[in-house]
Amino acid sequence: MPWQPYPAQPFLRSSPRRVYLARRQWLSPQLLRIWLTGRCHPQGADNLADYPHPALGCHIKLLLQTPQQRQLTLPRWSESGPVWPEAALRPISRTFTLADWDPTSSQLAIDIAVHDQPGPGGQFARYAPIGSPLGLAGPGGPVLANL
Repeated sequence: MPWQPYPAQPFLRSSPRRVYLARRQWLSPQLLRIWLTGRCHPQGADNLADYPHPALGCHIKLLLQTPQQRQLTLPRWSESGPVWPEAALRPISRTFTLADWDPTSSQLAIDIAVHDQPGPGGQFARYAPIGSPLGLAGPGGPVLANL
């Protein structure tokens, strides 16, 4: 998708949405692009249907289950900011940049550097089964590079 100017106004904040790992694409030996979908199955509701796709280059947060958690619990957005679940249910949060948007499949892409000893984001990107749930918060910004 070609570069597009960032919107004049920042995006309105909303609660994180549940998305799913759709596919992987190796860009180089240590750079992995993951594609996220808003559908857990083809007939399911699309949690990315209203996603502000002109946000390429903006920062987003991926919310990941900890190894001790049996299911992903996401925070919700309130007038005073995020309301996080109790500590034992709080997901791991990592910030990334929105890399691409595929309008035909309604999927968005995140590029993640994968090292010999990857952190939580790299672990998820490399090893999570296709269809694994995660949370998506954002986009945030605007980023200064796009003004």
